[in-house]
Amino acid sequence: MPAEKLYVIRVLSYWYTDEHYTHLYGADCHFGHMQSIFADKAAAAAQWKQLEYDFCHHAAIQFNHLIHSPCSAADPHAANREFLKSLPADALFEQLQQLGQCMYALYEYPKHQSLCALQHLPITDAQMEEDFRQNKFLEYYFTAECNAADGLNPPVSHDRYIENASHVLHGDLADLSEAPRLLQNFIAQQPQLRYDAERKQLHLLLQPDLVTALNALLKHPIELAQLSLMDVFQLEQRANQAQ
Repeated sequence: MPAEKLYVIRVLSYWYTDEHYTHLYGADCHFGHMQSIFADKAAAAAQWKQLEYDFCHHAAIQFNHLIHSPCSAADPHAANREFLKSLPADALFEQLQQLGQCMYALYEYPKHQSLCALQHLPITDAQMEEDFRQNKFLEYYFTAECNAADGLNPPVSHDRYIENASHVLHGDLADLSEAPRLLQNFIAQQPQLRYDAERKQLHLLLQPDLVTALNALLKHPIELAQLSLMDVFQLEQRANQAQ
């Protein structure tokens, strides 16, 4: 029996190049706040199309700058931007996909997908000056067990796994640890750790085993929170509703 899945629509940030709108992040980053979450794929796809249609017709959007490469679309009518804008939602969506100009993205996850983040739940604000949409999202990571075979679509980029995520602690070794000499020796033995004495920064990868060992030497241990998709969705909804 196929595993249950959830379908998430994310807001994609964009910026304006003085010629056209272009995406800030690639789809494999899984960045952008969760606009909506569905158990039904057809319902998710229908809302995705409507969101793209509404975006294209928003008063703040210059449609000519959104459709910046009409010659790349198979349909010869794509060269006529006014024709494109007059299309119904389904047809416009098809053209936007061909042009790579969708401003939302649909993601597919296992229903019980587990995510992790630093305990203080850091929020990134990716709303650009030209974008009328709020886009605050949680900085979270996937674990090594996550892969396409588990139902992740699109696949996740290398640096979005917790094992490859970089982190920096600030301060002298004596600020970081009650046993600075032991911490110094530990750093020397671990290739995943690097201390910049000039900037007073300890650089590391958030590999679980490494973090566990390092925490034994830190005054303030690095804590990771385990989160479900619904946890992240609710947190991001609150962040984007706050004024």
